[in-house]
Amino acid sequence: MASSAAPAPLVAGPILRTLLRLAAPNVMATSMAVLVGLAETFYIGLLGVVPLAALGLVFPFAMLTGMLSAGAMGGGVASALARAFGAGDAQRAQSVALHALLIGAIGGVLYTLLFLGVMAPLFRLRGGQGEVLREALGGVPIRRELFADILRVGAVACLSPLQSVTTMVLMAGFVAQLGVLPLAGFAIGQRLEFLMSTVAFGIGLASVPMVGMAIGAGHVARARQVAWAAGGVTASVLGVVGVVVALFPDLWVTIFTRDAQVLSYGRQYLHWAGPGFAFFGLGLTLYFSSQGAGRMAGPVLAATLRLLLVAVGGSWLVAHGTSAWQLFALSAAAMVLYGSSCAAALKLDRWTAAR
Repeated sequence: MASSAAPAPLVAGPILRTLLRLAAPNVMATSMAVLVGLAETFYIGLLGVVPLAALGLVFPFAMLTGMLSAGAMGGGVASALARAFGAGDAQRAQSVALHALLIGAIGGVLYTLLFLGVMAPLFRLRGGQGEVLREALGGVPIRRELFADILRVGAVACLSPLQSVTTMVLMAGFVAQLGVLPLAGFAIGQRLEFLMSTVAFGIGLASVPMVGMAIGAGHVARARQVAWAAGGVTASVLGVVGVVVALFPDLWVTIFTRDAQVLSYGRQYLHWAGPGFAFFGLGLTLYFSSQGAGRMAGPVLAATLRLLLVAVGGSWLVAHGTSAWQLFALSAAAMVLYGSSCAAALKLDRWTAAR
């Protein structure tokens, strides 16, 4: 039986306080997972430059696993649940949960089989060769309607992390053409970018139920306020961190290596990429908020523009004898384009109440 009303704090409570209360455990959980990865990177750095470069080849695909499950499809599930609760339909929400489990199980098996079959050619395509390549090769009825409710958001949302990882793959491939040392420095800087993304994940995921329940309850204006508040918090936090590491990159890069040349490239990357963190975080958080509203066209278009800028710009730079700093500047410009495009999409898109 459907419940008579949605939980009051999520539908009508103070936006910023509720958002932060939901975001805190998300940020803590995702940060703990990333800390494990940082520990791995630290110990790999002790092994030398070649293992660090190999990590640069493998890392985007490990990241893709979490982005597809927790980020893209997980956001589709959270969106469907939130809209069901916002509309006061608890029975539908229970059914959505079972359908989400089935999607996760099937998707996990298919992803594993696919990656096992193509990882070696993918690593070679990204510029992996020699030692670096060797290191890298280490009771509820099933309803079509509920699959559609999840997949119409989650499946479309899957395009965005695929585009993001493709962007990372292309950028790493361009940098790899300059040699092992630039790739190792880039890998160190990229780890901080991933750590910052967990903040955006935590806050963005917290906004999904708030936006979705507001949409389900017919409170479209509140849903948009939640999205802007979430994006503003993420942009502020990542903006501060980005400026700090741009000015003082040794706070980060010296954790992983003492090689002078790798440190130099790591510093270059953070000098350029640091100021773009705020835009990257803004775009990623608005991507999640848009999931709550079931409106994914804007964020997917923004990710497409970022991918095209890196693909076209990087190809042109490499063809004309690029240097590492030019590729790092391109990466920063792509972050700015992504965040700005997501913000423009939210501004222009007219969200509507759930039917």
